[in-house]
Amino acid sequence: TPESGMTSLLKPKQDALNYFNGFNKIGEIQKKESVQTKKLDDIQGLALIDFTKMDIQGAELTVLKNGTKKLKDCLVVQLEVSYICLYENQPCFGEIDLWMRSQGFVPHCFLDVKRWSIYPTIFNNNFRTPGNQLLESDVVYIKDPLKLHLLSDDQLKKIAIISHYCFQSVDLSGFVFLELEKRSIVPKDSYKQYISNVKKFK
Repeated sequence: TPESGMTSLLKPKQDALNYFNGFNKIGEIQKKESVQTKKLDDIQGLALIDFTKMDIQGAELTVLKNGTKKLKDCLVVQLEVSYICLYENQPCFGEIDLWMRSQGFVPHCFLDVKRWSIYPTIFNNNFRTPGNQLLESDVVYIKDPLKLHLLSDDQLKKIAIISHYCFQSVDLSGFVFLELEKRSIVPKDSYKQYISNVKKFK
């Protein structure tokens, strides 16, 4: 339905919808459309990507697998992942995590972890009031920080900027600053100055 945010290339999975309060209504199919898609790697004129964010209702892994060339220098990936899949043939978090690790990424943090109540138990007379069941979340993956030696100076600078401004990951940015100090790319006291400046604005 229009208000559901569940427009997807995949068909809703009825038993999963029935498991959660309200989803058999919000996941109701209103219309089917034929759409033309193109592999990420086949999109002309698209520059290589440093940071990507995907929330495409179950098709994230398909896009990733068909975009390995465009994403070969990608440093940070933010993905919506599901713990109980709402769509047929949708990869779950574990499948996505294994693939991301095979590409040299590790999880960094979770954002917006969404829980939902299980049918028929409803809290506060509102089916949207969450219970304990994990539904989905955004997870941020970064290039393996134990292998910083594989990254260029520019890539390290980009990670420091992205982690600070997009996720407020001060400790990750600080870790990268120390590596840049070792490489004599930034002054020796850059880490201390960075941490000091961050504390001033906290």
